[in-house]
Amino acid sequence: MKILVDGQTLSTPDVRRGIGRVLVQLCEELFPSDRSNEWYVAVRSADDLTALGEEAQRIAKPVVVSAPALPGRPALRARAYGDELSRLCSEHDIGLYWNPNPLMSNVTLPLELGGVPKVCTVYDLIPRMLPETYLHTWPRLQREDYEARVARLPTWADHLAFISAGSRDDWCRLSPAVAERSSVIHLGADHATFWAPAVPEPAASPPYVLVVGGPDPRKNLEGAVIAFAAARARDSRMDDCRLVVVGSGDETNRRGLAELARLHGVAECVRLLDYVDDASLARLYRQAALFFFPSLYEGFGLPVVEAMACGAPVLTSDRPELRECAGEWAWFCDPTRTDEMAEALVTAFTSRERNRATRPRAVEWARRFDWERTAALCERVDVDLFVEQPGDVETRPGIRAHPLDAIRRVHEDYDAVVYHLGNNSDHHAEIYRLAWEIPGIVVMHDFNIHPFLNHAYLDTPDEWLYRDALVEADGEIGRAHFDAVRTGRAEPDFWRYPLAQPIAARSRAVIVHSAWARDALGGEAKVFTIPLFARIREPLAPGEIAALRDSLGLPADRFVIGLFGFLNRQKRIDVILEASARLRERGYPVQLLLVGSKIDPRLPLSDQVAEHGVEDLTRHTGYVSEEEFWSYLDVCDVVMNLRFPSMGESSLSLSRAFGSGKPCVVSDFGPCAEIPDSVCWKAEVGPFEVDQVVGYLEELLGDPETRRQLGETARRFAAHYASKSRAAALYEDAIASVRHDRLLRRRRKSRHEKG
Repeated sequence: MKILVDGQTLSTPDVRRGIGRVLVQLCEELFPSDRSNEWYVAVRSADDLTALGEEAQRIAKPVVVSAPALPGRPALRARAYGDELSRLCSEHDIGLYWNPNPLMSNVTLPLELGGVPKVCTVYDLIPRMLPETYLHTWPRLQREDYEARVARLPTWADHLAFISAGSRDDWCRLSPAVAERSSVIHLGADHATFWAPAVPEPAASPPYVLVVGGPDPRKNLEGAVIAFAAARARDSRMDDCRLVVVGSGDETNRRGLAELARLHGVAECVRLLDYVDDASLARLYRQAALFFFPSLYEGFGLPVVEAMACGAPVLTSDRPELRECAGEWAWFCDPTRTDEMAEALVTAFTSRERNRATRPRAVEWARRFDWERTAALCERVDVDLFVEQPGDVETRPGIRAHPLDAIRRVHEDYDAVVYHLGNNSDHHAEIYRLAWEIPGIVVMHDFNIHPFLNHAYLDTPDEWLYRDALVEADGEIGRAHFDAVRTGRAEPDFWRYPLAQPIAARSRAVIVHSAWARDALGGEAKVFTIPLFARIREPLAPGEIAALRDSLGLPADRFVIGLFGFLNRQKRIDVILEASARLRERGYPVQLLLVGSKIDPRLPLSDQVAEHGVEDLTRHTGYVSEEEFWSYLDVCDVVMNLRFPSMGESSLSLSRAFGSGKPCVVSDFGPCAEIPDSVCWKAEVGPFEVDQVVGYLEELLGDPETRRQLGETARRFAAHYASKSRAAALYEDAIASVRHDRLLRRRRKSRHEKG
């Protein structure tokens, strides 16, 4: 599809403000990651695209709109702009028009645009919510233009995407029609820029409270200065504290704030800055003792998310939209009451232990809001989650959790049911049963599911599921094999009967993560290949890695080799142990991390470690938490992912290693074989496997630049091939195909009943 993005904001001063940063970030995320669409950008000049990053610029196709300015006549200007856009949409065969900020007075809303579906991103109703500050002070033409847009938007646009549930609720109170044609798509932080070091940086000395805003009255910068002064007067523990204000505006605004600080006796403690670049802002967040955001009204509150992502404690306004951003991991206050703000400042500033304890959860919460998720599946379609224990699941805003067995009762209410099927008998037995009884889209994380079916159903009342899979796979021969296994006359033949085909054949569609698994399924079903998505993370600085290794009790001078995930005989652990032993014999200081539970009782892990004499350089962690997983991954110099024979699985830990920029060595077999050779190094399974692995590790150990380049290639590959937004778009395609088939079946049924 050809999508036209209205890029008028790129030529206005707002390109430096929040609304412009959002447009730029969305374009830079969407254009490279969603290449299934063609991206056009309507601009006043082709030079306006220089506001985007180089890659987005290369992809974007500028559409220069030359409608007359017509100053002082907004209605005529909107008509002329709409007519010109209509012509250009027809000329370029545009399939969708997206306006990212339809209410700004310095851009024109083409209310006369016709012949193309229209989607608008809506931020807020600030002028209406604070009319005395805004609407009532505007010139008549500006006020009438804004009111006309607000009145027409709910019925003019085909879909409205709100940046928060709170903002959507405000609009629904204004126009009930909004509820039927809208969704909530949260904004996101740039987590490549706004990130928290694994070991917190020391707070600046002297400590400071950071405020990020602008001269806009709702940002409440004057209130922040007055509350800061009152907090210093209230508690001596804030005597050495400073206030840093970013976005204090032009010289006139700064003089006003400086005079206010002087009147309240804190002139020497207040530092006023204009806008700063994102890298500088991230450093200010990371070194702040507290981030203070006392806004009177926000559509979302992106600075709150950025600050939390950087690990800063946050104090913000007790407003629905800001609670939506901060969850339960911030301090809150009434931004209209100086005394309450001052008291909250003292409490938040002095609660160092509480802030340290909640920091990891706050950082993890902030990671929910990223630009990839802004384009992710739950923002494209309505999603309900069905799990065994809904009360134990922490869902994202807008996703509802229900009991798993409720699927039988309500599945007809949905356009598609998506089953995630793994290989764990404790967690996937009921999912398989439902997928067999109520066909839907099955996401197969493993191709060989025979061990799962055997362990889950044999000698249970549901062993018919195991029997029927074998019968459908190989007829009477399969039935005979089931009888032999059931009576103990034979061991299950896992490799002859992978048993993925029967469940695939009865499903509406199947999603796999590799071409290898797709080809192995053959023509049994409608198959979509969707890679496991990767979280893209910036590598840690050497000092951060050293500090993290120290916190994990790892020697600072070791070359750390990591293996992640459940440990079984397919992971080629014996090969990695022998390679590590050889490297030590050659004088290399290596450290081996085995991060994950041993799930194969026949894996003699302890005996293998002892046999190779590497007990002192091997650490087996067992199961670790999510946070510990990332910490161990961050300290690795190289990640091993050897597998043979393969169950047809794709490795989430490998995807995470790619996204973290780690150099990886994999087996040249199964799904890993199809990864581009430039992304990771591949070892051939066979008699020279250990020699090849030793050679790879020796080269990587001795050449840090090769390690860096290989890791960076892996990270770029993950960012483009395995981004969340790309995976979401491909999921949407799979769901749309099933929905289309369902509609056709309903039409045929209706015609049959009428005939």
